[in-house]
Amino acid sequence: MTLPFPDATLTEAPSLPPDQPFSFRNARDQVRGQVCATGPVRPLDRGAADTLADRVAPFFGAARDADDDGALIGGALPFDKARPDCLWQVAGGDGSWPGATAGAPARPVPEQRPARPCPQPPANGYMDSVARALEIMRTERGLPDALTKVVLARSLLVEDRMAFALPGLMARLAEDPAVTVFQVALPQDADGSAPRQLVGATPELLLRKRGDSVVSHPLAGSARRLDDPEEDARNANALARSEKDRREHGLVRPGRAGPPPRRSACGGSRRSRAMPHAPDRSPHCQPTGEDMNRRSFLTLATCAAALGSSAEAVTGWPRRLTNADGSETALPRAPARILSTSVTLTGSLLAIGAPVIASATTVRGAFFDQWQAEARARGVEKLWRAGSIDLEAAWALEPDLIVVSAGGADSALAQRAALAEVAPVLVLDYGAMAWEDLTRRLAQATGREAEAEALLTGFAETLDATRATLTLPDGRANIVSYNGPGAPNPIARAKGAHGRLLTGLGFDLEDPPTSWQSAAMPASADVVRASYEHLTQLSAETTFLLAGTKADAARFMADPILANLPSVQRGQVYGLGKNSFRIDYYSAREVVDGIARQFGGA
Repeated sequence: MTLPFPDATLTEAPSLPPDQPFSFRNARDQVRGQVCATGPVRPLDRGAADTLADRVAPFFGAARDADDDGALIGGALPFDKARPDCLWQVAGGDGSWPGATAGAPARPVPEQRPARPCPQPPANGYMDSVARALEIMRTERGLPDALTKVVLARSLLVEDRMAFALPGLMARLAEDPAVTVFQVALPQDADGSAPRQLVGATPELLLRKRGDSVVSHPLAGSARRLDDPEEDARNANALARSEKDRREHGLVRPGRAGPPPRRSACGGSRRSRAMPHAPDRSPHCQPTGEDMNRRSFLTLATCAAALGSSAEAVTGWPRRLTNADGSETALPRAPARILSTSVTLTGSLLAIGAPVIASATTVRGAFFDQWQAEARARGVEKLWRAGSIDLEAAWALEPDLIVVSAGGADSALAQRAALAEVAPVLVLDYGAMAWEDLTRRLAQATGREAEAEALLTGFAETLDATRATLTLPDGRANIVSYNGPGAPNPIARAKGAHGRLLTGLGFDLEDPPTSWQSAAMPASADVVRASYEHLTQLSAETTFLLAGTKADAARFMADPILANLPSVQRGQVYGLGKNSFRIDYYSAREVVDGIARQFGGA
C-alpha cells in the first residue's frame, strides 16, 4: 500500500505527528518492557549493505561513549543488497506510545471506505506460481541441494482518492501491545510522486540477539478472539487440535533450531509499496500476552549463538539419523531396498512411497488389513512372523536399510547386532511418538520428505473438511478396547493417537485416570490398561470401541454390568473400525471415513 502523508489528522486521542519519518514500538517484553522510538530522528547516510557496518559505527560509538544503551537505528532494507537502504538514527525510546494512555477512547472507523482491494498477483497468476514451485520441487527431488519448501506471498493493493490518515492508522495498529508496530518514511520516487510510507504490525520476532543468546518468536497459527467465553474456548481448543497448525509449527521448529537453510525461495513483489500483512486490529482479532500462548502455536527459543547444536532437519546424503536409544545410524545414500522387521512400521513406509521390498508379518502370518492391498500391489514379500527372525532370508534380500521397532510384539531389537552386519539398522520407537511424527522420521531416513508432507497435508485437509460435515452427539466420548471380564480393557487417553484423532474431528474426549493403569502391564502413551471393573465408572455419553464393529457394539450394550453407562442408556455405542487398533495413515483414514458415514450431516 502506498501511503502519502496525510493532509488531515484524527482529533480524538493524540497519536503520531503527521511528519514523523520513523516510529517503532516492539511487542510487550517481560524482560525489558516496551521500547518505543517516536522522537526526533536524523537520517543515516544511505548506502548498500556492504557499507552498513561502517555507516552505523560512528552512531553507536558515540552512544557507547555517552553510556546510552537506548540508542536505536531503524528503517527499511531493500531485498537487493546493492541498492541503498533507508535508515534513521533515533536517540532512544521513551517507553511510551503517543495515544496509548489508559482509558483513551476507541478511535472511530472512518466513514469513507477505500476501494476494493486488488490482489497482486491475481488468483490465476498466483496459482501458476504454486504449480511452478511444485514442479521445481519435483524436479529437484533427491538432489543434494534440492528445494524442499517454498513460501509464496500475495499482496493487496488498495487505492483511494483521499489521503490515508497515517496517525490514526498507526494508533489503531498500536492498540494491541503484543505486536511490533513500525513506520518508515521512504525516499521519494524520481518521478516526484507523493512521499511513501512503509507501515506494518506483526506479532512475530524473527531474531533478537542479546549477549550470547538469541531469541526467536515465530508464529505458526492463530485464531480470532470471540466475545462469547465458551465459543472463545472452543476456538482455542480447535486451534490446539488443528493438524494444519501443528504441522506448520513442526516446520518452524527444525528450521529455527538448526543452521540456516542452504536455499530458500520467497514469492511476491520485491518493491516496498505493499503494506506487509497488517491484519484487522479489532480487540478480538489478535491474541495478546498470555492469551497469545494458548491461542497460537508460538515458539520462544533461547539458544547458543551458533544456532546449530541440535538440528533435526537434514539435507542431502550421506545422513546420520538418531535411533530410539540415542545412537546414530549413518546412511550413505537414499535407500532403494528396505527391509522392515516391524509390521507396524511397514504401513507408514508404504504410505510415503518408500521402497519396501519385504516385511515381517503379524503373529498370524498376515499384513495389516488396511494396507495389505498396497503391499500386494507393490510386491512386498512376506518374511517371518512377529516374534521370530530369519537371518538367512535377510542376507538373501540384500537390503540397504533395515528398520527395527524398539518395542512391541513385532520388535526384532534383540537381533539388532546380527542385522547390522547385513545393512544399516534404524531403530524407532513407534509407541513413543505420534503417527505423524513417525511418518516424518521415516521420510527423513528414506529421502521422502516431500511425499510425507504432501501426505500429511492431505490428511489434515481431509480431517478439517470432514469435521465441517459432522453432526456430533451431545456430551463427551470415550474409546474402549472392550475385552470383557477377566481381561484388561484399555481405555484411550485423550492425548493418545486415537484420542487426538477423534478430538480433531470435534469430539470432547473423556480422559481415563492414570490410576486405573494395571500395575501388571506396561504403561502406554495411547491407552490406560484398565481392569474390566473400571469400565463401570465411565461417564461419557458416547462410546467408541477400539478395533470394534457393529457386532462388538451390540455385545457391549448387552453386557448387564455396563447397563448403567450413559452411552449404553442412550444407545450411543459405535465400533471404531476393525483396523483401528494401530493408528497409521491408512487406519486413520478408515476411522475418519467411518465417522463421516456415521455422523455426516445433511
